[in-house]
Amino acid sequence: LKDNYYRCGLAGYVDYLARNDGDDVALCHVDMHGNKRELTYNELSIVSNQMANYLKDKGIKKGDVVALVLRNNYEFFVVSLAILKLGAVMMPLQYTNKKPQYESIFKRANPKCVIACDYEIKQSEDRSAFVLNEIGEACDNDVIKICTNANSGFASAWETLDIYKNYETEFTNEEVQITDLGYLFSTSGTTGEPKLVMHNYGFALSHYYTGLWYGVKRGKKHL
Repeated sequence: LKDNYYRCGLAGYVDYLARNDGDDVALCHVDMHGNKRELTYNELSIVSNQMANYLKDKGIKKGDVVALVLRNNYEFFVVSLAILKLGAVMMPLQYTNKKPQYESIFKRANPKCVIACDYEIKQSEDRSAFVLNEIGEACDNDVIKICTNANSGFASAWETLDIYKNYETEFTNEEVQITDLGYLFSTSGTTGEPKLVMHNYGFALSHYYTGLWYGVKRGKKHL
């Protein structure tokens, strides 16, 4: 691993690629309506800088846990890089979790912020719920709540993520050690309460070799 670009793991490597292969496509996202969006490495670096400035303004700092319930929306990738640039800890969660599962996870992980997109999910034959309702009721009042869209009435208590587009495009990445905690993952909870699995900042970079094994090549699209 070389120079200071790697000091925040995956996010630092994206910045490195932005400076050296900035016009290459980094992310191609197609939503459920067929709308396609592409971001180059340079664009991904810039928007993640804006997101990092926004989250920093909201009080997110090094070591804070940020829970993500964003499914496969393109915002997931932007927010993830921003969290790593801040030296914070990203915790992606299943949107199909129910309130008791969220409560169990939040109690142990103590997130400073939750960023979610709203979906109506069928939880039984006679009950469905909006994700924001389930999460909001499981959170402590002082947790920062940010959403990408607002389907339910509960969303009025959440801030809108799109504000990040108004922030500066330059950001100085927080310096971290590759061994610092960078990721928290939740198990399914099939046999009991969901467990939390910890990974350091080097975790994502280690999958470079996984990509080689799977035949990932530069310039090709990979699902």
